[in-house]
Amino acid sequence: MTGYADKRFLIASHIKPWQAAEDGERLNDFNGSPLISNLDKAFDLGYISFASSGEILICSELEQPEKLGVSESSRITIRAQHQGFMEYHRSECFI
Repeated sequence: MTGYADKRFLIASHIKPWQAAEDGERLNDFNGSPLISNLDKAFDLGYISFASSGEILICSELEQPEKLGVSESSRITIRAQHQGFMEYHRSECFI
């Protein structure tokens, strides 16, 4: 999403949270997206999510999103296998 390529700073962020996921979903390769820590936190807290097209969704309650590296032009690649997990995130986690 940010284009930051140094993998040492990336976190494998669960899309459907570990606590809500079933055993088979927890380690599913498509229940994750690599994010840098500030975006991982915003995603986990539900302040950002992603549309099925990959475009970012930003909660109106997120103050100064640009300071977190969040902009309305941000997007990720979402494969068909991610869609169910991302639908869960949008409906259950996104504020």
